[in-house]
Amino acid sequence: MALLTVCELRTAFSTGSKLLPVVRGVSFDLERGETLGLVGESGCGKSVTALSIVRLLPPSGKIMSGSVIYDGVELTSASKRALRQVRGRHVAMVFQDSMTSLNPLLTVGRQIAEGIEFHRGSTRKAALARAGDLLEEVGVPEPGRRLRQYPHQLSGGLRQRVAIAAAIGSDPELLIADEPTTALDVTTQAQLLDLLKREQAEREMATILITHDLGVIARMSDRVCVMYAGRIVEQGNVDEVLKDSGHPYTEGLLRSVPRLDAAVVGRLPSLPGAPPTPGALGQGCAFAPRCSERIGRCDADPALEPVGDDGHTAACWMRGASRAGAR
Repeated sequence: MALLTVCELRTAFSTGSKLLPVVRGVSFDLERGETLGLVGESGCGKSVTALSIVRLLPPSGKIMSGSVIYDGVELTSASKRALRQVRGRHVAMVFQDSMTSLNPLLTVGRQIAEGIEFHRGSTRKAALARAGDLLEEVGVPEPGRRLRQYPHQLSGGLRQRVAIAAAIGSDPELLIADEPTTALDVTTQAQLLDLLKREQAEREMATILITHDLGVIARMSDRVCVMYAGRIVEQGNVDEVLKDSGHPYTEGLLRSVPRLDAAVVGRLPSLPGAPPTPGALGQGCAFAPRCSERIGRCDADPALEPVGDDGHTAACWMRGASRAGAR
């Protein structure tokens, strides 16, 4: 049985009298110890999918339908008490902005120790000692001194290491990392990705890695889900998806990645147009207005169908054996 099963998840946000669909029928499985990448342009629903899984949506957000089963427990209907036992202890999250995810009024040590006390039942003294060990483990220099500091006294890279230390303090089985290297320099990004990969391997954690960077996906993930306009349009083994992509959107993302072995002539290729806003979604394939392969049948919404081996699927009328007559 998969550690996490997400089935036909639909999440919407209320704006006045309207409900805007942001996550539209997302489904995937996550095995124990596996790293799954969620990739796509900003606004495609990656972060909302993650927040829906752990039910940390803002007041305007609502799960409309679907199922999220973690280790046999249905999270969409779980009580608040049951959720508190899952969050932090079994499922932890690293947010993209450590300055807002960390409490500015508490020291670094207190913030890490709180989770250990609550989920592990440790004494305050033991939890603080464990917090120091965790800071050392994630590469924070002078951990004893850093325990007494506040988030604003640390650099962005150190704050993100603190956030990772706090997330892994209770030895979760699943870590959700939402754009964990945003706004950091290239060297710090590489160091943090190496840290996450090492922690994932040593602790045998399952990981959901959310990013817009296909290079990060190639480096970190076992499988990948490509999201567009709230839907998964392609998923499969990361090597197969990146080497033999089955959806025009994935191909467009790959063309826009700078390559060191390619001659640079003019501007980098880019996808024309922009992703639709949730309130502007029409009928049919949401990517069709930007797609050079659009056909008449794109007025209907395609389902994910096999386009390769090992669970490689894509939602496109022009791909896959069963669509040979789609033209």
